[in-house]
Amino acid sequence: MVVVWLRIRQLLQSQAYVGSNAKVSGYAKVSGYAKVSGYAKVSGYAKVSLVSGNAKVFEGNHEITPLQIHGTRNVLCFSGNDIITIGCEQHSIDYWLENYEKIGEANNYTNEQIEEYYYHLIYAHDWLTSRLSKVSEK
Repeated sequence: MVVVWLRIRQLLQSQAYVGSNAKVSGYAKVSGYAKVSGYAKVSGYAKVSLVSGNAKVFEGNHEITPLQIHGTRNVLCFSGNDIITIGCEQHSIDYWLENYEKIGEANNYTNEQIEEYYYHLIYAHDWLTSRLSKVSEK
């Protein structure tokens, strides 16, 4: 137990900050001016410079550069595999396309915003489909 605490202390010695609800585990490193807050989780062999909110960082590499679309309300981003995150909602692209109206209404989006994000989701679906097919060809 002492060795684990010393390892964690060593990783956090710089100006890094880990909030009381955040979790850092495994061989993850939080250093420099990194900030891990909210209910963020960092695990595996992840190295962090900034994580906040409900973000989760796990080990592994993205085979493709993550997509980010800045809409009028929240950012839509590719979060790995076929997962898209908008605001605090994280679902597969298929789930988004089937449930975008309900999700938008539940999060108090206007009808115009729901329509806007639907078009962002269509683009994200096409982008994801084309990128994943190129990765699978390798």
